[in-house]
Amino acid sequence: MAQTDPKVIAHDTQAADGDEKRRVLKLADAPEARELRVKLAAAYQILAQAGLDDGLAGHISLRVPGAPDYFWVNPFGMFFDEVTADNLVVVSKDGEILSDWPQINFAGFCIHSA
Repeated sequence: MAQTDPKVIAHDTQAADGDEKRRVLKLADAPEARELRVKLAAAYQILAQAGLDDGLAGHISLRVPGAPDYFWVNPFGMFFDEVTADNLVVVSKDGEILSDWPQINFAGFCIHSA
């Protein structure tokens, strides 16, 4: 699926060069980043409990510390109450998915990458 597909952005294994990908994933896995991912996942849980989620359509993001061109967002096809710190997806402002999850919400990407 092409990155310009209006429904989702697909995982692209050729997206970031190896050194950049390793650098960003290391930053995204650092203890201080883990704490931020836990807080982001908690925000998803809070919105779900308050009934402020809308099926699979919503999204919240957070920039990866030390890598301002990358951010975490929820995986496509996952309800807010299913989001955890471990299943958040790292994506670049250019749509390069660095996490194992294959897809993210295209609308969410467009909004949060701006």
